[in-house]
Amino acid sequence: MHVGFVSQNIYPHDYETRLTKAARMLLRAGHRVTVFSKGTSDEMRDGVAIRRLNANTLPINPRWFFWLAKILARESVDVAIVRDLRLAPATILAGRRAGIPVVMDSGENHPAHVAALGKQRLGHYIIRNTRLVAALERWCVRRADEVWVVAEANRRRLAAMARVGITIRLIRNVPDLDAVPGSRPQRAARGTRMRLVYLGILDNLRGLDMLLQAVAKTKDVELVLVGDGSERAGLESQARALGIDARVRFRGWVSGPARFQELWAADVGVIPHRVNHLSQTTEPNKLFDYMSCELPVLSTPLDPVRAVLEEERCGTIADFAPDAWAAAIVALAADPAERAAMGARGRRAVLERYNWERESRQLLAAIAELA
Repeated sequence: MHVGFVSQNIYPHDYETRLTKAARMLLRAGHRVTVFSKGTSDEMRDGVAIRRLNANTLPINPRWFFWLAKILARESVDVAIVRDLRLAPATILAGRRAGIPVVMDSGENHPAHVAALGKQRLGHYIIRNTRLVAALERWCVRRADEVWVVAEANRRRLAAMARVGITIRLIRNVPDLDAVPGSRPQRAARGTRMRLVYLGILDNLRGLDMLLQAVAKTKDVELVLVGDGSERAGLESQARALGIDARVRFRGWVSGPARFQELWAADVGVIPHRVNHLSQTTEPNKLFDYMSCELPVLSTPLDPVRAVLEEERCGTIADFAPDAWAAAIVALAADPAERAAMGARGRRAVLERYNWERESRQLLAAIAELA
């Protein structure tokens, strides 16, 4: 089969790890893969053909429909998979023109996402209008041939609006075991401080301001933030104002094996996200990355995360408040044996259940059914 992925990013991109894992798996299974993405020039990379269009990815841009309708037919694509919402309308319509099925791979609760981001500029009153985004999402879900989600809560939400007979398929964002080191590397001596690690985007959705306040209420605890984003400068200023800048390191954006090296060097992985409709309908990728590196997980009360932590006994939950998090951090620091046990249980769960080798069977089955 010839499988085409449509991405709003300039592929390859660090945000498209799911696409990269899926493409690698499809190639191993003998399929042909092409990525249609934003950008200026075509290329081949690791067996994947990349076709690019230099155009704005807003849903109202007709250039994407005409380009996709032409190129999907010209390259004899059998199934198109569109990553998230912006290019979903154009891909669905182009797929109909080309006579092929289209999968909407929905990574999140889109109306809740724009609501959580808020409106900082005039244009946000259009592109972050929750009613418009909800209407667009509903239109796409009802017209795609299949929808994929990463969390059960979002599957239930979309199933309520989908037309009768459409499959809303759960395919989790879990680690590719080929990318995870086989065992913990030797860790350099760094004193008695317990190290917390955060992996991901630094923005106002992730609760990192609360995390810094919690760290300031503890002693002998350090924090490494592996990522980047719009709030980095503000968080750096907050760390200085709290007097903890010597205990907080901003690592910047890290990809590939170096990301896992930072995780292996830590003691606890943290998910301090704000609790809202967005965070209650998704499973953050970092959850399984932490588990794969034997890190116990400390999270705010996010239902999808709580379900995994309680089932696997690999972490703990603390309310979204500096005092609650400081108490949870102190408790973890006082019990290294329990931290090690939680970390071991989490890694075992990834090796046995929460891994891409297992999860990708769903994707292969979907491709076979659609084609």
